[in-house]
Amino acid sequence: MNPPSYWLMQYLIAAIFSLPILFYALYNERRDKPLSQALKYFFIYGFAVSLWEISAYLQRTATNADNALIFFQLSSILGMLSQSAYVASILSIRRRPRRLMLIFLPITLDAYIITLSPDNLRLTQYGWSHIPNQFSTISIIEATIYMGYLASATFFLADLIMKARSKELKIKYGILLGSLLALQYPSIILTNLFTVDSKLPPLDGSLYFAALLLAGCALMIWEKKLLINRYSHRNFSAVYSSFLTTLYNMTRKTRLGEESFKFNDFIEESGIKNHVKVSKKSIRFNMSSSIEYKDLICRNLKILEEKFRDSEIIDCYLRVLNAAYHILGDKFYTIIEENEPFLKRSDLIYGIAKGRFLREIKRDDSLSSYDPVKACLKIYKRLLLPIDAEILSSDDSKRRLAMHYATRNVIITKYGEILMHKVEQDIRDLPKDEQLPMIIESFNSFVIWIYKKALKKSGNTYEIIDTLQIILDLNMEIAVKFDIYDRFLETLASMIPERRIRQLYLNCLEEESTSRILRTLPQSLLVICESEWIKRIQKQLIESERMAAIGEVATMISHDTRNPLQVIFNTSYLAMKKIEELHIFAEEKNSLKRLIRKIYDQADYISRIITNLQDYVKEVIPELAETDLRELIEDVISSVAIPKNIRVVLNIKDDFPKIVVDPVMMKRVFTNLMKNAVEAMPNGGEVRISMSIEGEYTLITFKDTGVGISDDKIEEIFRPFFTTKSKGLGLGLAICKKFIEAHGGSISVKSKVGEGSRFDIRLPLRRQKLSL
Repeated sequence: MNPPSYWLMQYLIAAIFSLPILFYALYNERRDKPLSQALKYFFIYGFAVSLWEISAYLQRTATNADNALIFFQLSSILGMLSQSAYVASILSIRRRPRRLMLIFLPITLDAYIITLSPDNLRLTQYGWSHIPNQFSTISIIEATIYMGYLASATFFLADLIMKARSKELKIKYGILLGSLLALQYPSIILTNLFTVDSKLPPLDGSLYFAALLLAGCALMIWEKKLLINRYSHRNFSAVYSSFLTTLYNMTRKTRLGEESFKFNDFIEESGIKNHVKVSKKSIRFNMSSSIEYKDLICRNLKILEEKFRDSEIIDCYLRVLNAAYHILGDKFYTIIEENEPFLKRSDLIYGIAKGRFLREIKRDDSLSSYDPVKACLKIYKRLLLPIDAEILSSDDSKRRLAMHYATRNVIITKYGEILMHKVEQDIRDLPKDEQLPMIIESFNSFVIWIYKKALKKSGNTYEIIDTLQIILDLNMEIAVKFDIYDRFLETLASMIPERRIRQLYLNCLEEESTSRILRTLPQSLLVICESEWIKRIQKQLIESERMAAIGEVATMISHDTRNPLQVIFNTSYLAMKKIEELHIFAEEKNSLKRLIRKIYDQADYISRIITNLQDYVKEVIPELAETDLRELIEDVISSVAIPKNIRVVLNIKDDFPKIVVDPVMMKRVFTNLMKNAVEAMPNGGEVRISMSIEGEYTLITFKDTGVGISDDKIEEIFRPFFTTKSKGLGLGLAICKKFIEAHGGSISVKSKVGEGSRFDIRLPLRRQKLSL
């Protein structure tokens, strides 16, 4: 007898459609954050249901009773597995039970029971169906285990509904409970009735699929409305309320809502449940005399260490620590002493009271346990944390962060907290050999910029430098390994009193630091290394002092020459007008005009020298805009005087994508390179300009067939005041380099005497358009 097709096809249809539901939920979840333990078990449940549907189909359509029995036993085991995974998923929502795997132990027992079961199968109008031995010991044990799973799931879902704070979570868990009561329970009852009365059609396949479908709908329910809270720096309760709001918002965005219970656990274990009021628009914490600040902070830190390891919520606790410090003052030292290992490992100690408590730390080896990417990001984070929150969170800082690939996703809160989890994800997506160079290039630029800004704004330079010195000393090995120490001192030297900068350099050579950095070298090389290091540091110090002097000279010259130059320009213009009015021969007029033009050109040359000096020493912040570089280069070519014996070849596609740069700065860069190429070919030649995409960068190349640059000079050409020409200050290429690096890019040169030079500019592709 052929069974009706629908009653068989329900299993296959359910098996096929259950997989897209699971993968869709999986894709949406992984797009936001790693899978939680609860969702992992939920996916096991879903796959088990899909396999159960297939097994049930194969059981009913088997060619003989023996084959049907095999698939029946397999479907029974898969049914138990699905229920075990379902209960494990629900149990993981509230917390992570230590012995959760024990819940799968009954499956093993049930599988053994099934193999011993003397169940028979019979062929009905709906296919092969099993006939259990009613009221046998084995069947009673099997039914008890199965119903135990259903009862456990029912109890825990009801408990979740009672304890859920938000309406969305209650709906989520209500749907899960409803699918259990309305679909899974009836499927068991109907299956058992079917074994008694073979005339009843099998509905278990449809019911199981409907239960999975409803559970998938529950997963799609998000808590979209985040609580809004007004923050205040003056009041500890307000600051603590802001932290609780952040904690609540961060922990409620999960598919099964399991993270939201961390908020409840936090306030309960902190002993402040009766002091926290949650409403639709805010969370309020009321500090009372019954709560000791020190005890509250210590309890919070223990909870964060145990339950929020490597979470951004730890970074956001910095606001609470700073608020508590302002209340406790010197009593805060006891909190540091009791929690020092965690405060170091989490980097929080570097931001408390602008790094004040770093002076109490003798050493910090916490970075040694991290891989190079994590360690490098953490040391930059530690360097930034002591900086004033107002400077860190300013619009200028946000614009500066957006200029570099590695820093574009750094989040800095109004409290000076630094969130870098998204940054780490972006970096790890890069090829391994590009990860550290990208971090160092991007963060060196930003951190140095922020320190220069802080030093300019602060009236207490010594405090900032003291803290910087302590951070570098505590993290000496990593700071030197990633070339952070020297880069800092080289760049900041012009802004730090000479005595202090010399002391910082000398600290780099202290016996303890030197031995720590060089301990892997043979003893015979130590003296040589130290000697070379001293020479390099002396060179950097001289260069820094030189740049400070340049800045002072540029300011003085600009102040004293701007007005006289303007008089020369105005007078030259008026003289040209007067010459036109003179009644003299045209040849004499032209001769006078040439003299006036020569005066004007020389005055303009002086003005450009002053402008270049100022551009080189002043801080550069690009005004970014989406720019067509091909069009920009064509404008440069048309504006530069190019002799007829020089051929310009432009190798750029018409549809080359626009990138975000400062068009004025880049035009100056291209103009300088174009003029240099023309001047390098007095006897004619060819300039080739090309553009291409190289990984994360746009590559712009200027290649000439000129006289070339010798090896001894090629390393110096980007230094200020270095020139091979008979006239000029030698600032052109130095300014080009500065403008390009301000964009997060780089410039390099390859040259051979007699064959020509090639300049390669790399500008980052990934940058958001900014409104400055």
